[in-house]
Amino acid sequence: MNTIEHSCNKNHNGSSGSMETEGAKVIFGRSISKLGVKFDKYIGDGDSKAFTEVVKSQPYGSHFTISKLECVNHVSKRITSRLNALCQRQTGFVWEDDRGKRRKGIKGKGGLTNDLISKIQTYYSKSIRSNKGNLDEMRRSCWAILEHLSATDSNPTHNNCPKGISSWCKYQKYENYF
Repeated sequence: MNTIEHSCNKNHNGSSGSMETEGAKVIFGRSISKLGVKFDKYIGDGDSKAFTEVVKSQPYGSHFTISKLECVNHVSKRITSRLNALCQRQTGFVWEDDRGKRRKGIKGKGGLTNDLISKIQTYYSKSIRSNKGNLDEMRRSCWAILEHLSATDSNPTHNNCPKGISSWCKYQKYENYF
């Protein structure tokens, strides 16, 4: 049996959790000497402390601004994670549904189903992507998701939903066709 010998040099002291942060600081810190550039954008997933630590380390001095760009997919996945965590925390919560039936927890039929959580994530992603560069419109569109999902036939709260054929709201999508 052949065994391949190799040696790996240890290049990080500390926990595996601090490795991303330290790596980002090293990359920014040596960008001028190695590449002759200053990075003014940091692309991150939002869950890491790396951006905060890079900014705090001031790799290009105190007057140089580094801004953070977040991946829309990572941001929208956090919606799913947080809604699932909310469902976990509310398992003992007792409430009465619109038919007068006593229910326990907010997860499941009549509450937050996996399909509904997935739909919220999809609408949220579309709201962010379709309003790139317009924070006010993005905010309005994200709040419209809550209004949209609480709409009923007797109270169609779709006024803030995106309009037009590319809308995720079927009410607004087909509003001008009928």
